[in-house]
Amino acid sequence: MVNSSFFENCSAHRLGASDEPGRRSHWRRLVGQRCRTLRSCLLLLVSALSCWAQFDINYAQPHQFDLNSAQPNVGHDRQWLLGDWNGLRSNLAEKGVTFDFKSVTDAMGVVRGGISDQPTGFTRIRGTVDIDIDRLSGKNLGLSFHATALWQTGNNIGDKLGSYANPSSLDSVHVFRMDSYWLQKQFAEGIVTVRVGQMAGWDFFGNQQYGRDYLIEPLGYTLGNIFSNTYLTYNPAGVPAAYFRLDSFRNSEQPVRGVYVKSAIFSGNRHPYQQDPTGLHFVLANSAVVASEVGYLWNAPTSPNQTLPSDRKLYPGIYRFGGVTNPNGLFTNQLTHAQTRGGYLYYFMASQAVYRVEAGSNRGLDLTFAYDNSPNDINQQNSMITAGGVYHGIVPRRTLDDLSFGFVSTRNGNAYSQENQLLFGFPLHWEKAYTLDYRAQIRPWLVAQPTIQYFNALEGNPHRSSGIVIGLRVVLQL
Repeated sequence: MVNSSFFENCSAHRLGASDEPGRRSHWRRLVGQRCRTLRSCLLLLVSALSCWAQFDINYAQPHQFDLNSAQPNVGHDRQWLLGDWNGLRSNLAEKGVTFDFKSVTDAMGVVRGGISDQPTGFTRIRGTVDIDIDRLSGKNLGLSFHATALWQTGNNIGDKLGSYANPSSLDSVHVFRMDSYWLQKQFAEGIVTVRVGQMAGWDFFGNQQYGRDYLIEPLGYTLGNIFSNTYLTYNPAGVPAAYFRLDSFRNSEQPVRGVYVKSAIFSGNRHPYQQDPTGLHFVLANSAVVASEVGYLWNAPTSPNQTLPSDRKLYPGIYRFGGVTNPNGLFTNQLTHAQTRGGYLYYFMASQAVYRVEAGSNRGLDLTFAYDNSPNDINQQNSMITAGGVYHGIVPRRTLDDLSFGFVSTRNGNAYSQENQLLFGFPLHWEKAYTLDYRAQIRPWLVAQPTIQYFNALEGNPHRSSGIVIGLRVVLQL
């Protein structure tokens, strides 16, 4: 599903033949129960060893960079709701093991238009563990390990509204699943990064820089038509993958200025929840999906705690161009029903700080823009545009709060539009959505984020009434 982060988050045994069918059936049931218990225990273990919620982490690159890098004053307030566990978390972090729980709940309702005015709620509890193997072992190996799992449940606001742009970036299915896990190796002081394991493609390609500041999915997570147009998967539906990145800068450089190139190959599982319900089977299915991106960074901070220069203002920016291709996937023209082998999508994304109140501060305005496009004869949502702005610390005494405004436009492909004209007498055009969000950092462990969203021409249908959605997101760092 993951933000102001500027960068970068047992199969069943087969028993032999038996002369006693009843006993064979009994042992199969017994082994199946134990395997299911083992899977559940593994998921709980990873959830218990947690670091961050993937939904609000931007993986533009292996390191984390935060445009709005001010942090809560942990000296006057606890960082987690459940505290430091008598120093256990801090001690483990010093040894290279970081973990945490995070709970995110969206309570939303359609107040005008849409299909139903029934209010909805969706909750996601995610656990992640990150292990710095170098720090843990005391050796300079360039190795680290990451794993994340979650439990989520609730009702989808998108089903109640009936829109292309989902009002909530959390909306998904009820699932208890291992999302992703990988082993990472870095070379040459972080210039080269290689990851192998299970990953969600949306966490690395086409993801928004300011995802945590919006609830609406195309701005709060990633451009929402990528999966339907290429089968590049989303979290928590991670799939087997291999990832490579090359930077023109080192980990130690402050601030970061330079170019990066990254590419990855993913299993293009069309039904990831059905093909691997627990996320533990490492299922390779359907055709491979290849994603690549090149980006340019300017004055990006190297960590959320980096001290900004007091004698000048910094205006960090990032500009990205990428593409996703599924060369062997089958895609269908809705009008002619002809099948085409191969699909693709390309995108451009830019985020730039344009105003700072004073030197040594991140208070001010950042702007963001994104555009993607794909063949309009085989894709229902063939193109998307997102734009917006985030004002950090608009209230002088609340420097950690963000006020965000945004726009999302989704275009219907020609084949779908022409089919609708043949069936109902009118073509489909662009759906437009507007959103206003305020992210209030009430405590280091508590965030409250209200939103109001306005939709025009739902699903590009000029005869559908406009829609209005209101909602509240509550984030708990446990």
